[in-house]
Amino acid sequence: YVEHAPGFAVKDNIFRLNLATPNGRLALGGALFASDSPGGVVEDNQFLGNKGTVAWRSSVTNCAGGAAFAAGSDDLSVQGNIFADNACAVLGRALGGALAIINSKEPQIIANNFERNTGMLFGKIGSSPYSNFIGGGGVGMAHVRGGLVLSNTFFANVAGGSFVGDPASSKV
Repeated sequence: YVEHAPGFAVKDNIFRLNLATPNGRLALGGALFASDSPGGVVEDNQFLGNKGTVAWRSSVTNCAGGAAFAAGSDDLSVQGNIFADNACAVLGRALGGALAIINSKEPQIIANNFERNTGMLFGKIGSSPYSNFIGGGGVGMAHVRGGLVLSNTFFANVAGGSFVGDPASSKV
């Protein structure tokens, strides 16, 4: 958890099998949450199997960033990381199975690997007042100005409005 920490650095770590704890109706960043922290650096980390997934029939309706979430963090640099097997799956809006960035200016996402990440909704689009938004199996950005996405590898990421299997299970 990083908040009001300009110039923060998160480097050379392994984040494995973490779960976002819902705050009200939100599940944000299964492994890393950054807010109002401009100029931060997230570099050479591994984000493996983290989730913003919640129990079936939970009141949580929105998920952003199964592995990492940033808001209000201008000039954020995300570079040289591996994001694999992360998931953001809820009854409502899902943004970024691996990484979500909102309300930020000039983020840089460079030379990362995004593999088998999932941004999914339980049920079908339009089945609830919240189930109308899916963005990016690997990366989702909203209300972002400028920025650069360069030299990343995206492999077998999924964003969709249907779900196969039991949403309460460990497999998404």
